[in-house]
Amino acid sequence: MDILKRKQAALTDRAWQEIDGAVRDVLVARLCGRKVVDVEGPLGVDTSAINLGRLDVAEVTKPGAVRYGIRQVQPLVEGRLNFDLDVWELDNVERGARDLDLKAAEEAALKMACFEDTAIFNGFAAGGIKGLTQIEAHQPIALTLEPAALLGALTRGIVAMNDAAVDGPFHLVVGPQVFKTLSVQQTSGYSLSKQVTELIGGQVHYSTVLKGALLVSGRGGDFELTIGQDLSVGYDSRQNGKVTLFVGESFTFRVLDPAGSLYLPLKGKK
Repeated sequence: MDILKRKQAALTDRAWQEIDGAVRDVLVARLCGRKVVDVEGPLGVDTSAINLGRLDVAEVTKPGAVRYGIRQVQPLVEGRLNFDLDVWELDNVERGARDLDLKAAEEAALKMACFEDTAIFNGFAAGGIKGLTQIEAHQPIALTLEPAALLGALTRGIVAMNDAAVDGPFHLVVGPQVFKTLSVQQTSGYSLSKQVTELIGGQVHYSTVLKGALLVSGRGGDFELTIGQDLSVGYDSRQNGKVTLFVGESFTFRVLDPAGSLYLPLKGKK
């Protein structure tokens, strides 16, 4: 038996397929950070930390004393969110139902996707994670939603990164307000979204947890998401006609070269 304990749930194979499919669809649509950073793993649920390759050397003042250092590691964060499903409803898939009510599973998957992306973009201090918006390698460039000003800010961002010897193509991660602007604005009959894509040379990605935008180099090697147990559905308990399942994962994120990203906060927003 593994940590997911799925065999104890006493659910049919087809029910599990429906649950996994619903969760997978949400994760594919909503996980954003994995699209712009390097991903290492999954390494397994027994992976507890990653080696940082450094020593924290203690100060030894006594002559002849043994010098020593503590190896530095970064622990993985393990997240888990429970949700309840009706057993009778799940059994309906065996009766031919094709529209199972899996809303609780989808909502749990969405929250876990937001948890991971929040750590990547905004940081997670409890887990020792610095997010991309917290990097100070470049001066942030304030962003406004007027098309010409937005394109100008992106151009300045690309120039700043090129001046720091950071190559493209560049990807742009945008929050809700910027995404809406890109979706509806046109200049001289030419969509703003297409102009942005041609300017950065990469892709535009949408994240609900980001305020403003992030310009991220697509060269690779700058940022690393390490996954222990990848996002999976497991079994927790069962009672009163309900089965309690969970979506869980373990991961950490680290910045290898802070020059690979530049933050563009919305002007006047915090």
